[in-house]
Formats: sequence, C-alpha cells, structure tokens
Amino acid sequence: MTLKPSLDEFDKALDKDRDSEQKFRSRDVQTYSFEKLKAANVSLQEDYVRLQKDLKDALQALHDVRSNHASILQKADKIISEKDSTIKELRTKLSALSEDDLRREIEAELRNNFESYTRQLQINYDKCRASLHEANVQITTLKAQLESRERSHQRALQELDLKHKAEANRLQVEIQRLKSQQSPSEAADILTKLLNAQKENSDLQNKLRGISLQVKELRSEKDSVVLEHQAALHKHVEELALAEDANKVAETKLKSAQSQREALEEALGRYRQEVNRLSQELVSLEEEKLSLKNKLSLAEQRHKAEVAQLKMESVHQKAELETKYEKALLELASAKADAELAMKGSTNQKQLLAEKEKELEKKFHALRAKDWDRARRLESEKLLMEAKLQELETSKEAALERLAESEKHVKRLKQSQDSQKQELEEEVHTLKAKLKALLVARDDTNKVAAENHVLHQRLKLAEEELSKGHATIKNSQEQRETLSGKIEGLQLELQLSLNSTNSSCNSLLQAAHVNAIKLSEQSERASMQMKLAWEQEKYDYVKRIEELEAELRQVHKEFNWKLRALKQRNKEYRKTVSMCDSKIKGLKSANHEMQAEAVHLKASLKEWSKQLEQRTARTATCGSWKNVPFDIHKELQDELKKLRRKQREFRSLLEFPAVPEGNAGPSHSNNSLWNFAEVKEKLDRLDQQQRIQMDQMVTLVKKLCVSTHQSLPSSVDISLLSRQSGSSESSSVSKK
Repeated sequence: MTLKPSLDEFDKALDKDRDSEQKFRSRDVQTYSFEKLKAANVSLQEDYVRLQKDLKDALQALHDVRSNHASILQKADKIISEKDSTIKELRTKLSALSEDDLRREIEAELRNNFESYTRQLQINYDKCRASLHEANVQITTLKAQLESRERSHQRALQELDLKHKAEANRLQVEIQRLKSQQSPSEAADILTKLLNAQKENSDLQNKLRGISLQVKELRSEKDSVVLEHQAALHKHVEELALAEDANKVAETKLKSAQSQREALEEALGRYRQEVNRLSQELVSLEEEKLSLKNKLSLAEQRHKAEVAQLKMESVHQKAELETKYEKALLELASAKADAELAMKGSTNQKQLLAEKEKELEKKFHALRAKDWDRARRLESEKLLMEAKLQELETSKEAALERLAESEKHVKRLKQSQDSQKQELEEEVHTLKAKLKALLVARDDTNKVAAENHVLHQRLKLAEEELSKGHATIKNSQEQRETLSGKIEGLQLELQLSLNSTNSSCNSLLQAAHVNAIKLSEQSERASMQMKLAWEQEKYDYVKRIEELEAELRQVHKEFNWKLRALKQRNKEYRKTVSMCDSKIKGLKSANHEMQAEAVHLKASLKEWSKQLEQRTARTATCGSWKNVPFDIHKELQDELKKLRRKQREFRSLLEFPAVPEGNAGPSHSNNSLWNFAEVKEKLDRLDQQQRIQMDQMVTLVKKLCVSTHQSLPSSVDISLLSRQSGSSESSSVSKK
C-alpha cells in the first residue's frame, strides 16, 4: 500500500489554501481601505473645525473694526457739538459787546480763538485721518488673511479631491481584481463592505458640500460687512466735508471782520506791520518748502534704492528657491532610481528562486537514479539472499512487525512534513504582507511627487504675488509723480497770487499761508503713508518668502524620512527573502531525504515479499524442470530477472511521482509532470512487451523440450510463470 495522497486530494488542499489566501488578502485590503477612509474623515473634520475657528476670528476682527468706527463717529459728533456751542457763545458775546469793544477785541480774541479752533480742527482731522488709515490697514490685512485662508482652503479641497479620486480609482481596480479572483460566496460580503464604504464616501462628499455652502455664506457676509464699512467711511467723509464747509464759513466771517477792520483808518499801520511780518513768514515758508523738496528728493532716492535692493533680494531668493526645487527634483529622481533598483532586485531574486527550484528538480532526478542503482544492487544481492531463505522464513514475523513500525515512522514523517508545510505557508503570508508594505511605500513616493507638484504651484503663486507687488510699487511711483506735479502747480498758483493786487494782499497771503501749510502737511502725510505702505508690503513679502522656505524645508524633511523608511523596508525585505530561501532549501532537502527513506523502506519490503514468492514458485517449478540443462535454465532466470527489474522500475515510477513544488494552481495542474494519457500509453506498451516476452518464453521452453526429447511442461507451470509476470499488471491496474 502507498502512503502518498492522491492528486485529487492534493488539488483540493491547494484550492483550500488558495481560498484562504484570497480571503486573507481581501480582508487586508478592506481593513486598509477602511482605515484610509477613517483617516480622511478625521482630517476633513479637523479642517472643518479649523475653518470655523478662522471664520470666528475674522468676524471678531470685523466687529472690533465696527466698534472703532462707531467710537470715531461719536467723537466727531462730540467735536461738532462743542464747536456749535462755541459758535453760539461767540454770537452771544458779539451781540453783548459794542463796536468799540469789537474793534479792540477782534485783534486779540478772534485771532487766538480762530487759531485754537483751527488747531483743534486740524488735530481732530489728523486723528480722524489716522483712525481711517488704521481702519483701512486693518481692512486690507483682514482681506489678505481671508484671501490667504480661502486659497489654503481651496488647495486643501483640491488635495482632498485628488486623494479621493486616487482612492476611488484604486478601490475600483481592487474591486475588479477581487471580482476576478474571489468566489461568489465571499463576493457578496465584499460588495456589502464596498457599498458601505461608498455610502461613507457619499456622506463625506455631502459634508464637503455643506462646508462649501457655509464658506459661500461667509463670503457673502464678508461682502456685506465690507459694504457696511464703505458706507460708514462714506458717511464719515461727508461729515468731514461738512466740518470743512463750516471751517470755510468761519473763514468767510473772519474775512468779513478783517474787511471791516481794514475800513478802519487807525488799524492801517498795524495791518502794514502785519503785511511785512507775513512777507517775512512767506520767505521762511518758501525756505521750508525748499527744504521739504530736498527731503522729498532724498526720500525718493532712498525709496528707489530700497526698491532696487528688494528687487535684488527677490532675485536672489528666487534663484535659491529654484536651486532648492532642482535639488528636490534630483532627490526624486534618485528615489525613483532606488525604487527601480529594488524592483529589479526582486525580479532577480525571483529568477534565482526559479533557478534553485530547477536545481532541486535535477537533484530529485539524480536521487531517483541513485535509487534505481540501489535497486540494481539489491538484485545483485538477491542471489546471496536465496541462501538465507530459510532464515528469512523464520524471521518473517519479525519483518512484519518492523513493517508496522516503519509504517508508523512514515506517518510521523508525513505529519512533520505537514507541519513544515504549514510553517512555509505562514512565511509566505508574511512575505506577501511585506510586499503589500512595499506597495504602500510606492504609493507614498507617488504622494511625495504630488506634494512636490503642489509646491511648484505655490512657487508660481508666489511669483505672481511678486509681480503684483512690483505693479503696486510702480503705481505708488506714478502717484508720487502726480503729487509732485500738483505741488508744482500749486507753487505756480502761489506765484500768480503774489503778483495780484495789493487790495486783496492780506486775504491772499493768509489763504496762501494756510494752503502752503496744508500742502506741506499733505505732502508729509502722503510720504508717510507711502513709506508705511511700502514697509507693510515689504514685511508681507519677507513673511511670505519665509513661509515658503519653511514649507520647502518641511517637504525636504518628509521626503528624506520616507526615503530612509523605504530603504529600511527594502533591507528588511531582502533579509526575510534570504531567510525564507534558506528555510525552503532546508525543508526541501529534508523532504527529499524523507521521501528517499520511504522509497528505500518500501522497496526493501517489496523485495523481501517477492523473494519469498519467487522461492515458492521455483520450488514448484523445479519438480517439472529437473531434466533442463543448467545453461538454458540460467538464461531463463536472467531473462526473468530483467523482466522483474523492468516491472519494479515501472512500479517505482507509478508509486513515487515527483511532488510538484510551490503553490500549485490550475495552470500548474494542467502542466504537471504526470499526464494520465501518457501513463495509459505506457501501460499499454508495457503490457504488449510483457505478452510478447511471455510468448517468446513459451516458444523457447517448447523448443528446449523438443531438442531434449522431453515432455512439455504442464499448463500449471506455464500458468505460474504467467502469474508471476502478470502480478505487476494486476498491481498497476489496481493502483490505476
């Protein structure tokens, strides 16, 4: 009896192993996809919370700006009410005083009051302008923050869309692969899980849509708030215009009072002294104007130098960013080359495994040849065993006991082989898991490439912002040129006003004095505003460049970390592959040795049983063939030995086929070493050869009997010979 399992049982076991492997793979894939979806959901929730916080901060800032504007308007109303009260008090005082008192107090009180009034108005006007400037700066900063946050939100949405599309494509590919591999019983479970994943995906998309709607609503609220601020600013400007009109009315009243004062003959000398004083003040004002022009020219030169320096710095920073980007591209190329080398190494290892399997097959065939040589040696020792036949008959019972023990030993060996096979399958599962990890690392490299693409887009956006900054600088220069042209026009107007008549000299001189003061103050304010705006823009650009550099450093760190992780995984994979190769070699060698021992034991047992049968047959035939010559009898024995040797070889081929190595699938079973059609053909050929040889033997026996003039052997003897030769045929048919 043979201890080897049949081919059907072997195929069933392999199918079960394959099904278990497919189930394990599908579960791993499902758990991995579910974990990825969970991570994406968590990241989306974090982004949503962060956006809500940013919007709350922006709304709080807008509320603060509104409160500041309201306080400014209240202060302006208070100032206007105070001015109205002072005007009423002045009117009451004027009605109470006489003309003489008015003539006396106009020079002392009205000038002082008007100067204090104008100073207070100018101070209030400066405060209002400063508050307006601060409000505008706050609005611009808030707008810039909102725009930057909107851009970052859009980028995050784009990245999430890209990740979602990639994940969806990957899931579709896995669904198709699982449909092609999975059995229908497990396909339903996988489909339900995939439907649940799709539902979760649709829920996440609905959440994203809700977030986008909230962002749109917040934008509309922002626009409404900006419109309200603009309306408040417009109202404030109108109120300032009303205050200036009131100032002009007061100036007209002063002019009327001065005209009345000019009518007085007693005040002519004083007015002439005042004219001289005003002329001196005009000269001093012209000198101050020249000094202001020099300061403006110096400020413009400094501004141009700063602009040129900033341009040079931006060019240098751009060159540094380009070099860093090129380094990142080179590192990406090196990483891709390392990945390709790793793939080539894996292919080389697969080729080495295939070559090792071929070498093992060759060794197996060599071992089979050795077994055949051993069988031939046993046949040579057969003659010696005939002398010990009687001893063998006495030790037959001991041999049967040994046979039972050997069968037990073979069963133990089979159990050890099964345990080793299970260990090999577990190691194969671990290798497959590590291969999955390598695939995940490859996905990580693809993600790094996508992040580099996003950084490239950010660099482009930064360049666009730099170009916008240059455009704003050009606009500021044009505004300065227009202001200088206005100043020159005002200077010409002043010169024309100086050449006018002496009758309106006092009023024109005062107006020129006031206009010159206002123009100087306006020029100073414009220069200060331009400087502040330029410094703010410079600070924004420097901050933006520092942020980009920090992002590039972070990306470089992440990329280097991922490269190190990939290299470490590649090393671990190589170590595990080498360990598995060594274990597979040891297990295969042990398996071959165990098979050789089993073959040897079975061959020895069969030889003992056959020797006993031959001995009994010879004892039966010797009684009828006593008169045959010794030479002819020896030739017949040699031919019978040859026939039995061929029968044993054929039995060994049938009983111990080559075990297929590796994971046997349907393609491997179709291309296996033993084909049933070929076996049938070999059986038919051997049966024909045995029949021909038996016919030849019968004819030879008849010829010998005729030549020796003896009686033919009985039919019983011939049947014994045919029975001995046909024993192999019956055993092969039963095994078949």
